[in-house]
Amino acid sequence: MKASGIGEQFQLSLKLMVHQETNKVLFAEVGKDFVDVLISFLTLPLGTIARLVAKDCDMGPLKIASLSSLYESVSNLGDEYMWKDTCKKMLLQPRNPMEDYCRSLKLNVDDTDPTKYYVCKNFLECQRAPFVMCSTFKNKACSCGNLLEKQISPKNCISFDGFVKNSSCFMVTDDLCLLPMSLDAMFSIIKKMGIEDMSSLKEIVVDVTKNKLIDLLKCLLVSKTPFTDVFLRKKPCLQKPDCKIVCPSDSSEEQCTPVKVKLMYQKSDGKIVCAQGKEDFANFLLSILTFPLGAVVRLLQGNSSMGSVDGLYKSVVDLNEDLFNTKEVKAKLVDLGLAPQFKLCDQVIPISEIKAPEYYCVSKSSKSRITELYLTSGNLNNPHDLYRTFNYLDMVDPISQNESTKGFVREAIVYVATDNLVVSPISSISAISLINSMNTTLGDIEEKEFNIGLREEASGIVEKDQLSLKLMVHKETNKVLFAEVGKDFVDVLISFLTLPLGTIDRLVAKQSDMGPIRIASVSSLYESVEELYDDYMLTDSCMVMLLHPKNPMEDYCRSLKLNVDDTDPTNYYVCNNLLQCQNGGSVMCSTFKSKKCSCGKLLGNQIFLKGYDSFEGFVKENSCFLVTDDLCILPMSLDTMVSIIKKMGIEDISTLKEIEVGVTKNKV
Repeated sequence: MKASGIGEQFQLSLKLMVHQETNKVLFAEVGKDFVDVLISFLTLPLGTIARLVAKDCDMGPLKIASLSSLYESVSNLGDEYMWKDTCKKMLLQPRNPMEDYCRSLKLNVDDTDPTKYYVCKNFLECQRAPFVMCSTFKNKACSCGNLLEKQISPKNCISFDGFVKNSSCFMVTDDLCLLPMSLDAMFSIIKKMGIEDMSSLKEIVVDVTKNKLIDLLKCLLVSKTPFTDVFLRKKPCLQKPDCKIVCPSDSSEEQCTPVKVKLMYQKSDGKIVCAQGKEDFANFLLSILTFPLGAVVRLLQGNSSMGSVDGLYKSVVDLNEDLFNTKEVKAKLVDLGLAPQFKLCDQVIPISEIKAPEYYCVSKSSKSRITELYLTSGNLNNPHDLYRTFNYLDMVDPISQNESTKGFVREAIVYVATDNLVVSPISSISAISLINSMNTTLGDIEEKEFNIGLREEASGIVEKDQLSLKLMVHKETNKVLFAEVGKDFVDVLISFLTLPLGTIDRLVAKQSDMGPIRIASVSSLYESVEELYDDYMLTDSCMVMLLHPKNPMEDYCRSLKLNVDDTDPTNYYVCNNLLQCQNGGSVMCSTFKSKKCSCGKLLGNQIFLKGYDSFEGFVKENSCFLVTDDLCILPMSLDTMVSIIKKMGIEDISTLKEIEVGVTKNKV
């Protein structure tokens, strides 16, 4: 790969290996410049991504469902609702936490303004204090009453040269997974594609401009074949990402403060109308725009379901740290945090904040005039230099409301968020308009209050996730003949058979649309275990094992679009004193916390699985089925369909109608 360019027309050249028969890219041979750009996609905050993919490049603009709606709602939010004048800019142009590393990229898609530093316009007086106030946003107030509007730039600071080493060579697959260049990897990709005739392969060279990179970013989010879509297809088809909600990992030790929210929903079908809450609710939603893409993938444990994003992140995680400029670079990419000063005090989602660079202010003045002023990362204080002043910086927080509160929006205002994340201050007119748009009645609207936390659910209310079913109904008898379904719903049906009886009894006792039911002796047996004293149990984990029995097919059910089993997933714990115990050759492990280790310590140190096989439900992708009214699963075929209709004694086909229904967790 070579780089070429004049001025703003800078571009990279890529060698693509293409399968001529299918017109698909197998892989690209790339070097440092292109790999740095690909990795930089993971460092982009979601707000920046929403802004970039909305651009009309070769492919046209892309809307990313709720993310684009959230971004647009911030654009439309009046300045009077923002806590400070910088808040809207922080959300619409959030800073990249790896900005220093991206600055040197040959092609940088991030058009966010670089971080600038401002000190007091009356600096000559303020420099006499031991600390100099400094802001990364212009026109903040200095302690002396003047504005922080005098720009000051870093000098002689550490420079970063992207992410990977100059000598590194890579292969990038069609779904943008990074691999170190090797013959083994090359042949493995060719074999995986089922290609035996090497003459069907050809190498082509393509130019990558900034516009092409933005198109590649779009395809990264929605496609499993970004290279093919961008470089080989004349009219690439941008599809909406099929996102599923995965509960974020709660491995963080950080305490998260839940947010109180009132949810309005339709009783008839569980569809959410809107949610309303105070400023902490609005801050929680708006702050999502500041999250780097890679951090989101990590929080969702590699299950973002967005195009090829998960694969790109995993390939970065799997790359040998020797390929990166430093070990610290890889560590930062794997565990991305927010840009400095972007974290809320009460952050609902446990995401860290990158430490701000530590700068000192150096100034030199002569005859009441500043002749030299810059920032440095090193302590240059020299007692023998009588003309140069050295000051520590006191950074001004751009979103601090008081000593304990940070946020983007003003207090004492109720905010409303629609189901597709359009956030706005509450208004009676907009509320009525919203209900009218749902084609429902006031009698069908119900309100419930709940907490939004890392793992909290809306008790008694379905999640946003739902499946759509096509039902064939006999109008005269008002009975369902069959449903046309795909993998997602069939996987859910099959999962019913994997549920332990204790789990089934606990689930059917819940107050859903139908109300709770009792399963004769099974319910009595379950309740008797609940009422047993711990004194009668052999160990403290026995009652949990009976009331929350594990699903034997847990690994297969983990990826279901709608999983009714609310049993906690299996966790693994090793000794709190693992450093000593691991010297014995074998390590004791428990799936329940606080069991005893052979050394006498508790098995309380949670350990996570890595690199294990992932299971995608039970049936194959793209499978189509018919499910009868009594939940028998049949492969989709015309014969089967006709057979069911005949069995019901129906001769007049006009008495049949197709309706579409939403299947929520409560319905399941």
